[in-house]
Amino acid sequence: MLKRNHIIHATLIEKHNGTLIKEVGDGTLASFPLASDAVRCAMDIQKEAKSQKIPLKIGIHEGEMVLAGEDVLGDGVNVASRLQEASQEGCITISGKVYSDVKNKAGINTKYLGDKKLKGVDDPMTVYEVVCEEEKPEEYKPLKAKFRTLYYIIAGIVIILAAVIIWQFLPTRERSTPASELVVEKSIAVLPFRNDSPDQANEYFCNGMVEAILTNLQKIEDLRVKSRTSGEQYRNPDKDLTIIASELKVAFILEGSVQKVDDNIRITAQLIDGSTGDHLWADNYDGKYTVEILTFQSDVAKKIASSLQAVITPKEKEQIDTKTTENMEAYDLSMRAWDMIEKWRDMRERQYLKVAMNLLNQALKIDPGYSDALSSKGWVHLEGGEYDSALYYFNKTIELYPDNFFPYGGKGSLYLSRLNEPDSAYKYISKAYELAPNFPWNNILFGQYYQDAVKDYIKAIHFYQRAYELGGENDLIIRLIGILYLEIGYYDVSLKYYKQALQLSQRCSNINWIRWNFSFQGNNEEALQFLDSICDITACEQECALSRFHFLSMKKQFDQAEHQYSIFLNTGGIPFYWDSIYLAYVYKELGRNNEAKAILFNARKSIENQLSQNRYFNRVAWLSVIHAIMDEKEVSLKYLSESLDFKQWFTWFEFLTICPIYENLHDDPEFKAIVQRAQDKKEAIRAQVQEMIESDEINL
Repeated sequence: MLKRNHIIHATLIEKHNGTLIKEVGDGTLASFPLASDAVRCAMDIQKEAKSQKIPLKIGIHEGEMVLAGEDVLGDGVNVASRLQEASQEGCITISGKVYSDVKNKAGINTKYLGDKKLKGVDDPMTVYEVVCEEEKPEEYKPLKAKFRTLYYIIAGIVIILAAVIIWQFLPTRERSTPASELVVEKSIAVLPFRNDSPDQANEYFCNGMVEAILTNLQKIEDLRVKSRTSGEQYRNPDKDLTIIASELKVAFILEGSVQKVDDNIRITAQLIDGSTGDHLWADNYDGKYTVEILTFQSDVAKKIASSLQAVITPKEKEQIDTKTTENMEAYDLSMRAWDMIEKWRDMRERQYLKVAMNLLNQALKIDPGYSDALSSKGWVHLEGGEYDSALYYFNKTIELYPDNFFPYGGKGSLYLSRLNEPDSAYKYISKAYELAPNFPWNNILFGQYYQDAVKDYIKAIHFYQRAYELGGENDLIIRLIGILYLEIGYYDVSLKYYKQALQLSQRCSNINWIRWNFSFQGNNEEALQFLDSICDITACEQECALSRFHFLSMKKQFDQAEHQYSIFLNTGGIPFYWDSIYLAYVYKELGRNNEAKAILFNARKSIENQLSQNRYFNRVAWLSVIHAIMDEKEVSLKYLSESLDFKQWFTWFEFLTICPIYENLHDDPEFKAIVQRAQDKKEAIRAQVQEMIESDEINL
């Protein structure tokens, strides 16, 4: 509400020639050269605020102000503040000085409130209230005495009837619709554009058009924009658009098509009213593959905002209109590269990162200052584990285009998830959020920050819920919600979200997290059955082989486990250090002690080097596993106890009670005490979450 309030004020104050001096809490101080400008601005602000259900009081006074550093002092400020306090909610109160300047101005009507004693003001002050447009004051005429009794009887009957009607139709708490299920007035989903090109390889261009329009829309804070993944399920819709709008819980739908033949482009876009199916407007581009296509993308976003009566701030308009390249060859290469990045996220096969990097290098050779290509190159380096290179390209993007939120989000993700520097992560996540608060990924990053760095699961849930409301059926958001519930032991709920994510997108990482859910419960046989059912219909050969390796290891079927690990490597899989640690356990159980020791020695050395830079839950926890495999109980318990201090992944400690690697520690009193401490902390958080669910404070 504060954010929306700020947008309303910033936009309308500028429109009426005012100066926004400062904001204090939920208060705003502004100055105007003319009293009539101030009053008309206040009237517009109240009108817009009421439409968005923001309760405001406004006070206006005419007087001197003195600038003192960044503060503003003087009679004008003090009296305006007292008038605001004396105002009724939704009203504008002005002093006699202001009234004398506006009393004969067209469109400004007032009513006299009398002389009032204001706090901190010596003499009583004459006060007026501005009558806003929607108010229609009538002259007060006392009822004649003979009509008063009848009037009161009728009024009483009307009040009783109204109360009965309200009582009959007021929904009960059980029947009420959760806030997350309501259609937001200024909300839209962009469906995948139809590819009418003779060459279906041009699909990347269709996806790029949708992504560009979505990115521009998500820069407008006054809009609610569903993510591309939400619309992806309707790529070839066999449903009426009104049904799709209802299922996505949006008020409007944008659909379109693209036809690309050599250098000739035809793009159409149509805005549909989700409640009626009516076409509100259509726009098209018909011409050559030129920079005018980028202007078309910007214009579509602005027309949508205008149709939805969304406020676009000057800053947002500048961001939408900014072209990050004028070279269409570089733009085309960058779109192709992003298509490869999306394939990498789906398949987790490094060949896609290599192709993306090659395409981005070509784009930057043509246009070295192309900020989107620079930022994308940073993301490719980040996904590939090349953190110094990722930082270099993110920083270079920010240097060239400081209002591009992507590189800030990239740096935030890098510092949070890879480098474990939460203070730096917060700084860059905050900047990304400030530039694009409606972009679901920025809300996801804040959720991850509170979940992983601060260990505040409650705040994390709030950000995930906001990301869900903004992005809708996005498999990444749903999977992260599943991870949070897994972390605090809601296994069934967690599995439901993982399967929902997998249904939306058969990303291999979704299979990975289902694996962890089964693993933590010791459901190895059920997990293998699940893999048999899903792996034949996905292209996730590496992920399936690695998951089978894990569960066969836990079942102590070590020969079969090693075979699956070989399949993983032979299909191009690159193991994380914890996969190698499990392999060392398998080798040890197969009697291949030297190979096991070599893996454990290298893994321990690598993790200890990382710990010297910063301590991270995963690193400490896996050191405990390494020493458990090596039968070094005291050191293993030391690291296990230390990992509990991070206050996260409480279900990990429960998993260790059924993990065969820790068999020799299961009866150890210290091991049992550590596990019990983890369970106690988990239950305290679960109680908080359950209370929020029951009170409808969260509704995921």
